[in-house]
Amino acid sequence: MSAAQLKRRSSHLEPTRVGMALEEAMRQRECSAAEVERAKALWQEFAATQGARELVGSVESWCAALQYLVAPL
Repeated sequence: MSAAQLKRRSSHLEPTRVGMALEEAMRQRECSAAEVERAKALWQEFAATQGARELVGSVESWCAALQYLVAPL
């Protein structure tokens, strides 16, 4: 699934798709490899802890929130 297709999905998102979009968005913003890996690890931990199978909202909103949270770390 392309990034454009991921962005068009607005509800019932699978956590793995958000993770892929997060990684791509961070790479496009020229984040370091360490930042990308940390964000992926935090996202995977969150998804596993919450047992989330589907998320509500847009991929863009999830990515923006995650980047905001990870940036200061």
